[in-house]
Amino acid sequence: ELLETADRALLDLVSALTTLMAEGVEDGTFCDLSLPDATQTVIGAVVFHFASGETGERILGEPIFSDESIARRKREVTAFIHRALAGRSASDPS
Repeated sequence: ELLETADRALLDLVSALTTLMAEGVEDGTFCDLSLPDATQTVIGAVVFHFASGETGERILGEPIFSDESIARRKREVTAFIHRALAGRSASDPS
């Protein structure tokens, strides 16, 4: 039953993310994109960091669960995904 509850929660989250991106594409906020691929990419960008364990710590050179690392990761992922969805380059943050 716990697994079913987790599956439902994950499916609800994926559905909400996909709906958000579809609405953004429709109203011109986001560039045209493959919703299934974009959904997988966003999930991967968010989850991998915390699932990478010792490899992630070697890449970062610090603990992945430190307050500083988590805050930086949130900022970086948010900015990266925003630029990707909006179709803007890193040098054009507007």
